[in-house]
Amino acid sequence: MFVLPKKGAVARNASLKEQSRKGFALVLCLALLSVVFALVVGMTSLVTVELRRTQLRQETVMSRTYARFGLGVVLGELKKHVGPDQRVTAAASLLQEDEESSSGRDGRRHWTGVWDANDKDAQPVWLVSERNADPSESDSYSMNMVERVELVGELGNEFAAEDKVRVGKVGVELVVKPSLRSNRRGSRHGRKTSGSYAYWVGDEGLKAKINMPRGEDALNSTGFGVSVIPGFETFESQVPAQTRSKLLNEASVADATGAVSKKDLNARFHDVTVHGHGVLANVKGGGLRRDLTAGLQLDAKDSEGELVLTGDEQIFGSVGGGESPSQSGGGGFVPGRGFPELQGYELWNN
Repeated sequence: MFVLPKKGAVARNASLKEQSRKGFALVLCLALLSVVFALVVGMTSLVTVELRRTQLRQETVMSRTYARFGLGVVLGELKKHVGPDQRVTAAASLLQEDEESSSGRDGRRHWTGVWDANDKDAQPVWLVSERNADPSESDSYSMNMVERVELVGELGNEFAAEDKVRVGKVGVELVVKPSLRSNRRGSRHGRKTSGSYAYWVGDEGLKAKINMPRGEDALNSTGFGVSVIPGFETFESQVPAQTRSKLLNEASVADATGAVSKKDLNARFHDVTVHGHGVLANVKGGGLRRDLTAGLQLDAKDSEGELVLTGDEQIFGSVGGGESPSQSGGGGFVPGRGFPELQGYELWNN
């Protein structure tokens, strides 16, 4: 027995199906809108990140450009002021009677000064980026801290306050061309400060060279060596001479050898180095100094090609009256040995 549905029931079922279709379409539209919104937000974030990366990349390139420009300025200043032989360099602490002066707050006592050996009245030139630099000025520290930059001690907290070096920055100005409208008004080219640089030159010649091996051929003691430096008491005993000559920089002393802690190494930043080199220059007349012991060698010849010393010729003579050198044991030229009393020494004349 079959029962046929009524017309009202069929119509009601059709309307329910149609309403369900409309509800599904609404949910689908909302889902698509959320996906589109997520895509828009993602693209906006991506564009923002790329713009920031481009800006940072541009700032990095400009910073490196300013750094190269500052390096060129430093090299020019070094060549100009320290290049001639008649120059003497020293730290500003040499002029300070009180080590606890206010100049220790920004490291001015570590500034490197250059003196002209032939001009006693000339003021020293200080190798820093500050304009009209003078380490003795008490109000130099009151300069706006925004205009100063810390070049030594910024990357670590193990530096003492008096060991940090802070100098003033120098702005880099760019010439900005005025627009066409401003040209019609008769305006001039303007200048715009786009960046800055700063430099400080440290004198490596004033530091103790810790990677130089101690000579074993000297007749007399060559001193106490690196072991007298606080924090380096066991450096010579733990680091062989062959290893010292391979040290590239001060940081490798703590990393490669382990004989000195980084704290002690940072505390002696202004005292030790592995790059100390020098030239025996004549600071009075220029050129190199003359070795007076060169003419005392067995094979030394004069300007005419003749030997300076022949046979058992003695330069200084014996110490005791009429005794011979062999009897007195005194000084003088000894064939095959030269001058024993001069071993380990070299005489230099300006």
